[in-house]
Amino acid sequence: MKVNLSINNSAKDTVINIETNEITDEIMQLINMLENFEKLVKIIAIKNNKKYLLNIKEVVRFYALDKKVYLTYNNEDYVVKYYLYELEEKLDKNMFMRVSNSEIMNINYIESLDTSFSGSIKVKTKTGVITYVSRSYLKEFKKILNL
Repeated sequence: MKVNLSINNSAKDTVINIETNEITDEIMQLINMLENFEKLVKIIAIKNNKKYLLNIKEVVRFYALDKKVYLTYNNEDYVVKYYLYELEEKLDKNMFMRVSNSEIMNINYIESLDTSFSGSIKVKTKTGVITYVSRSYLKEFKKILNL
């Protein structure tokens, strides 16, 4: 694999082009890495008037309640200063997904799924949190988890 860099003073954005004769796993990993390059790795969360720097990979979920956005981390809830739509843009799409208008989940924390509900899926996390995938996000949820 070769890497070429060209400087163009009139360029308005940084553009990365990949030229290949076939799409391999290595190429897909490279694309994934580049797409997630600016994603959140740490987040500042507030609890009892203290600010904490938390690792995004250990966040179970983000949810909106009473005009605030919270995250669940180590079975405790913290307030964050983001809207859910902002988090959705900044979070790694291979790790987090929207399950309803008021919640984003870390799919690595899913323990079990109950598909016996009509038009929804009941999700239980490894930390015991139970939530539901709403109808509007069900198709994407099934696609990502290969259901």
